[in-house]
Amino acid sequence: MVDGVPKRNVEAAEMDSDHPEGIRIRHIEREDLLDDRKLLSLYDLYAEDGVVGKAEADRLEFVACAEASLRKAKDNPGGLFAERLKNWSERRRWYSHRDEERARRRLPLKGGE
Repeated sequence: MVDGVPKRNVEAAEMDSDHPEGIRIRHIEREDLLDDRKLLSLYDLYAEDGVVGKAEADRLEFVACAEASLRKAKDNPGGLFAERLKNWSERRRWYSHRDEERARRRLPLKGGE
């Protein structure tokens, strides 16, 4: 990671508008955390670089941390979430059971079930 951004995605981060979902990994916004498509695209970028795992449980934790950031940081949840990505090994301390339940409702089951 370079400044909290996955290594292979640093150049892409600097070309913010080129990402198909319009996400900017150097500047995560509240809307990026609220929009499932943008949030999962963000997850894919970090999983691709090994910052977060690729298992279904990792995906759930990623979304649960986004939910916790939205709940705890009213002014800048994207900034809080970005800081948490820098210390991903501490993630289980950041979200509650309620955040995890909200994440479960947001995530489609893999395989389209």
